[in-house]
Amino acid sequence: PDIDTFNPNDSNLLILDEVISVLSDSNKDKLVQILLREPYNSILVSHGYINPECGLLTINKSNNISRIE
Repeated sequence: PDIDTFNPNDSNLLILDEVISVLSDSNKDKLVQILLREPYNSILVSHGYINPECGLLTINKSNNISRIE
């Protein structure tokens, strides 16, 4: 569905993959605050951005094999 019609009652998972790279650090933090208030689970995929209020899942790739750490 389009974000304007997104209904958290229809889904409980929101995945944002690489959309924050264009945001300033302060706007990245604001986005995290918004997501933390929402009633659904969010996965925010990023390279290098870490927010202490979020859980962190690190995936490392070596020799074409990805591992969760």
